Amino acid sequence: MISNPKLASILLEWPYTDQLMTSGIANLEEAVGNLLKRTHTHQKFTFGVENSVIGTSDENPCGENGCMIGDMPLLRPDAWEFKKIYGRYMPVLRPLLAAKAQEWAKGMDTSSPVGVGSQLGEEINSMISAMWWFKITNEMYNHHFLPLDDYLDIEPYWASHAIEALKDINVYGGDYFYEDANEMQIAYNINSFIRKLKATWPDIKEEWHKLHGERKTCS
Repeated sequence: MISNPKLASILLEWPYTDQLMTSGIANLEEAVGNLLKRTHTHQKFTFGVENSVIGTSDENPCGENGCMIGDMPLLRPDAWEFKKIYGRYMPVLRPLLAAKAQEWAKGMDTSSPVGVGSQLGEEINSMISAMWWFKITNEMYNHHFLPLDDYLDIEPYWASHAIEALKDINVYGGDYFYEDANEMQIAYNINSFIRKLKATWPDIKEEWHKLHGERKTCS
């Protein structure tokens, strides 16, 4: 019996393979480990802020504050960089990987997460970079990397959406946090999600291969 039916249904539709699942989980574990050790990170952890403007310059694009995604150019400079987008330095994948990330996100009828299609005409951004690097969907990204404040401060529709999304705790693990969340809380969230992925994937792996066969994926 599948313990997490909704997560299982998402994984069945998403272009996962053993290789992609393994690489995504490995990248999540590396990022969480770095977050807890505070070795390649911003001076101050700020949930939901990829890279603060304070302290940045062309010579030093890393701001004083940042989140787990914002730490990626410090942790993995071989794959990530700070790129100036609309006057602000943002953590994104380097060009070769950025092209793969755009491919990963496009195609609404095949492998694209809902909510990403409208951004494909723009430059690579932090969200699409993180989705490809960690092999996660848009919903997973929102659950783990957006503070609840981001929903509640926008408009009533998103406030109601956020309240409804609280039910996803049972799907993705962890909890929903506000902007004042610390490293330990975010690490708890991600580790809870990793455990759910590891528990669910073996349950549906055989069915995935029956559905998709040897379908090519963006690795």
